Amino acid sequence: MESWGMILTGYGIVFGALLGYALVVLRRGRRLVDQLGLGELVTEAAEVGEHHEEPPWT
Repeated sequence: MESWGMILTGYGIVFGALLGYALVVLRRGRRLVDQLGLGELVTEAAEVGEHHEEPPWT
C-alpha cells in the first residue's frame, strides 16, 4: 500500500496540470475574442439583456 504522501502528491500533480491547462485555454480564448473584436459584441449584448423589459402582453 502506498503512503498517503505519494497519493496526495499524485493527485496534486494531476489536478495542478488540469488547472494549468484550463488557464491556458481560457487565456487563448480571451485573446482570440479580443483579436476578433467579439468582446464588444458580448458586452453590448449583456447590456441589452440587463435593460430588457417584458412585453406588455405577458
